[in-house]
Amino acid sequence: MNFISIGRLPILVVLVLLLTATACGSDIVPRENNVGEPWEFEEYVFEEEPRLEAPEEVDFGLVEPGTEVAHTVTLRNTGSADLEIYGLYVTEPFGVALGGGDMPLTIAPGESFAVELTVSVLQGEGATGWLYIASNDPQLPEHQVRLTAEVLRLPEVCPIPVIEARHRLRGEARAQPDGRLDGAPLDSIELSALSSFESGGGDITAVEWAIVEQPADGAVQLTSGPSSWTNELFLELAGHYIVELHVWNDRGERSCEPARMELVALPDAALHIQLVWDTPRDLERYDDHGSDLDLHVLHPLGRWGRIPYDCYWQNPRPAWGASLDIDRGNGWGPENINLNEPEDGLSYGVGVHYFADRGLGDSFATVRIYVAGTLADEFQREPMRQGQFWHVANVNWPSGEIDAVEDVFRFNP
Repeated sequence: MNFISIGRLPILVVLVLLLTATACGSDIVPRENNVGEPWEFEEYVFEEEPRLEAPEEVDFGLVEPGTEVAHTVTLRNTGSADLEIYGLYVTEPFGVALGGGDMPLTIAPGESFAVELTVSVLQGEGATGWLYIASNDPQLPEHQVRLTAEVLRLPEVCPIPVIEARHRLRGEARAQPDGRLDGAPLDSIELSALSSFESGGGDITAVEWAIVEQPADGAVQLTSGPSSWTNELFLELAGHYIVELHVWNDRGERSCEPARMELVALPDAALHIQLVWDTPRDLERYDDHGSDLDLHVLHPLGRWGRIPYDCYWQNPRPAWGASLDIDRGNGWGPENINLNEPEDGLSYGVGVHYFADRGLGDSFATVRIYVAGTLADEFQREPMRQGQFWHVANVNWPSGEIDAVEDVFRFNP
């Protein structure tokens, strides 16, 4: 420390001395003097010091999950002496790479050094962390840099279920996710999940089928069960069926949404008549034991239960054009009679006979009449006892008008 005695120099000279000393890297500070004595100043020469210049915050922006993103941070020495970086420390999920430097790292005055930071986020909303810089900067020996990153929300990637439906006469359809195939009552539709795929390149390892919709009174099941890659569905009743398929990939991930195949059983006869029934004491639908109800369609020239003009199980295909396509004798039904070319000017009778209860008691019969593929009328849950005959309705042709009768006789009239 040097002392400069100025004595009684003019004020202007003193100011010049102060400014000159400051420009040369020293300070001139007045000493305490007694009153009336000459001024004396102490001269302080500046020591050379490093200065760290670094950001307060670094934002990595949007980061795709599972990918590593890099960001460069510049450390600059704005001082007059070498800047020594003793250490760089980051908190997870961030990382740091020196890019060619070892610790301690020396940055000369006026020079800078690029530090590469990285971040890798697997999931969540985002990430926050810190970069700690330890240096010989006397004013900032440990500098903290706040690090932030936001996770990019990607569309959900799921295994893709695909249903392929086929009938040898009706054609083919594909559901990805939705599809439709039109058939007819009593068609058997082949179903396949083999075209399902993993959009990420993996394998499909498991499937699950489900029938989520079928006509009222229907209770069909897939022939091979819910976990088979191929299946078959029997369209026993006219109406709509919807089959859904879910799949799993080799990472155990389930499809985000199912494939849905709509199967529509449309009667292709001009007149289609359907009988179903339920017997409360028949608790098992799929066994071989059940009540037996029979559907009848009568030509106006005939009588119930008499061949050749009554179409029923003993006369399934009379010459006048009616046809019984299925006769169920073990409960529930269905039984269907079709008439492809009804004669104009005729009225056809529709009836039901409770042939045998087999010890199961009363049953409830439902008849649906389709005209040109459309449900024209429905007669629901008529209670019947063994031996009774129910004259349901008469169908007039070609109008298709249906006259309800709904007479129940104690025996076959």
